Amino acid sequence: MQDQSIYEKLREYAKSDAYPFHMPGHKRKVDWISDVYDIDITEIDGFDDLHHADGILEEGMARMANAVGAKKSYYIVNGSTCGILAAIYAACPQGATVAVARNTHKSVAHAIMLRGLKPTYIYPQNVDNLCISGQIIPKDVEKAYEQSPEIAAVILTSPTYEGIVSNIRQIADVVHAHGGVLIVDEAHGAHLPYANHGANQEETYLPYSAVREGADIVIQSLHKTLPCLTQSAALHICSDRVSVKKIERALHIFETSSPSYVLMAGMDLCVRYMQGEGKKKLQMLTDRLQLFYERSESWKQLWFLYPKIKSADMISIPIADYTKIVFGAKGYKNAGRKLHEILRDRYHLQPEMSAPDYVILMTMLTDTEEGFLRLEAALSEINDELECGSLVWERTMSAYPSAFVPLELVMLPLEAAEAPVIQVPFFESVGKISAETVYVYPPGCPFLMPGEKISEELLEIVRYYRTSGMELYGMEDETGETLLVIEN
Repeated sequence: MQDQSIYEKLREYAKSDAYPFHMPGHKRKVDWISDVYDIDITEIDGFDDLHHADGILEEGMARMANAVGAKKSYYIVNGSTCGILAAIYAACPQGATVAVARNTHKSVAHAIMLRGLKPTYIYPQNVDNLCISGQIIPKDVEKAYEQSPEIAAVILTSPTYEGIVSNIRQIADVVHAHGGVLIVDEAHGAHLPYANHGANQEETYLPYSAVREGADIVIQSLHKTLPCLTQSAALHICSDRVSVKKIERALHIFETSSPSYVLMAGMDLCVRYMQGEGKKKLQMLTDRLQLFYERSESWKQLWFLYPKIKSADMISIPIADYTKIVFGAKGYKNAGRKLHEILRDRYHLQPEMSAPDYVILMTMLTDTEEGFLRLEAALSEINDELECGSLVWERTMSAYPSAFVPLELVMLPLEAAEAPVIQVPFFESVGKISAETVYVYPPGCPFLMPGEKISEELLEIVRYYRTSGMELYGMEDETGETLLVIEN
């Protein structure tokens, strides 16, 4: 056991030459708040109360709403998880039916169980040849309503962890035509409202925010893509379809009664910055990304999910957040994990995450030219080594499975989570009903929920993750060898 404090370890990392292509969005380069202990207070006279805001906090949240184009905005200091729980709790009556994109965050699954909701799942398009979830298609939302007209709300994630954006405008039109509420987890898109789209949306490489596109409630993680401290988030009300009082009542339940003034001060400073200099920095980032993607065309051994890549095996994604650099190496087994390790260990470039077949690098308006040049030099060298054969990796011709497979919902998630259970070997569970939520993290999107019947196709996904070295989360058995199922 090492006698090193967490603080000491953090300082050690901060002093290293490791370059962060990962969250949080300030990338340790913003010093707006350096006197943390001096300003860490509670609700004293003159500083307002987040849960009864009528002073400086109310003014700050109004400034945020005006900046992003929402009717009303709320500071969230518990991260987007708190906002998602509050939004679903407020919009969905106990026991209601909800249509849920299968690639939503685990907090959506938790809200479903807490509220006793009946989920009907909408499956995202699969990105060709990759275990990546694509868009939610508007016609699939329409199909969900045809099968379950009583759907109270539709819940989806856009952008996804990989940056894929659904057509929120068209989906909102479908949902509202059926009298429903559209809740969008835009945790990874807090920067989108500040993009200068100009006459041509492609000029900035950025899609529009769900706030602008017709969603009713939008939740954003400011710390993911903007210069904010971790756990800084916001809930935006964008229509009158959900009562403000219900939202505030839900926030009373799920948000701490002792909110951090340090986090709230950081959010206020961030919004002020993004209304001015931040917009220019965001435009500079998108300009720099265009140059990066142009240079990436010469790296023939690597594939990139987003623009400038013309290879026939890659899907064309019409709208996406290109600030997420998603890439891999063609035809190599576990290339994502290998690339992650090389970038981290050899080049001291820390990626956000890696899946077996791809890596995600998060770029933000705080990134530097030096960081981009280091990345481009590293990728160029890796590409050359793969091309000349000095970097020897095992080849693979096997196809990647879909990220999700449709499963039969036999019991409501809440009923299954509270039913008598037995423990069985995971790979002997076909035909049994799960009592647990199972996911890989990040991004934390459950591919198995309580109440669902386990299929052989589901086990193929589990085998893929296990043989690729990825850990399964959400189960009582941390080894992932056994699963709790409903007792017959």
